[in-house]
Amino acid sequence: MTTEKWKVTLPKPTLIAGMGWLAAGKSTTFAGIVERVEDAVNIKKDVINDALRWEPIDPSRDNPASYQRERGTTWERNTPYFLQHVCMQSYECMLQIGLSLLEQGKHPILEGDFGRMIGGGYFDTVVLPAIRRAGKDIAFKIVYVAAPVEVLKERILKRAAAHDKAYAGSDLDAYFAVRPVVPEEVSRYPHYVVWTHQPIDWARLVQFLAK
Repeated sequence: MTTEKWKVTLPKPTLIAGMGWLAAGKSTTFAGIVERVEDAVNIKKDVINDALRWEPIDPSRDNPASYQRERGTTWERNTPYFLQHVCMQSYECMLQIGLSLLEQGKHPILEGDFGRMIGGGYFDTVVLPAIRRAGKDIAFKIVYVAAPVEVLKERILKRAAAHDKAYAGSDLDAYFAVRPVVPEEVSRYPHYVVWTHQPIDWARLVQFLAK
């Protein structure tokens, strides 16, 4: 039976914060939700980051060649440009796209790590007030994707992605030492933890989103 045959319709527009650390399996998990939930749409922070960290060398709006990425500079994630012009803006961009999709009756998934954000009160300070301002009955839920630290380290080393090194550096022990596998703040919100080192119970996950 294909997932298309049992797609679930959520009772109201739902904003889903899709969280998890590096190599947790976020993209695979959220792609699975999109396959199984009618009108679910995944918004990837990494895609927005990659677009915003590009700076054109010749910012001429009248020259089509100025829009070619290879003619500009792509700033790394540890540079002042990224911290000043991309890091926080990409969260805001992702949220605004999500709010726009909610207006259309969709169920946006905001895919990012959010670890530092949730600990600093990002959802209470930014996301939930934005939902209230929308003036509609909108659900907010967290799907947190996790795996044991040793599994995450093994996955990171195996895929050897520049993206991972930019975030975690070369000392994975130090990186995960200050990052709990599941931050305790997650429990303050309606949430579901997906452990990707074992088979995903898709029926239970979709049921959580639909209730």
